[in-house]
Amino acid sequence: MVIPAFASPVIATSKNALPKEAQQFLQRYEMCRHFAGEFNGDRSERDAELNREMKKLRCGSMDQDEKVFRKKYVHNKKVMAALIQLDAPY
Repeated sequence: MVIPAFASPVIATSKNALPKEAQQFLQRYEMCRHFAGEFNGDRSERDAELNREMKKLRCGSMDQDEKVFRKKYVHNKKVMAALIQLDAPY
């Protein structure tokens, strides 16, 4: 798996304060978002590689997974704050 050499401020600053499951979800979300931004749609080898990585990460189910995750952690203020920041532009 290719891992970007960056981390969002949300994950980097609050990672240790969040439950491990939340850390993993946020990292997966960021990876899916990153790979989606690299996708050209030109059927190149790079697009094929990105598709494989996105499939491994289950990026196609992120919306549904996020709904379940938000419901599970609705009372955890740190997790909810991190989730809110996910939609912030890079």
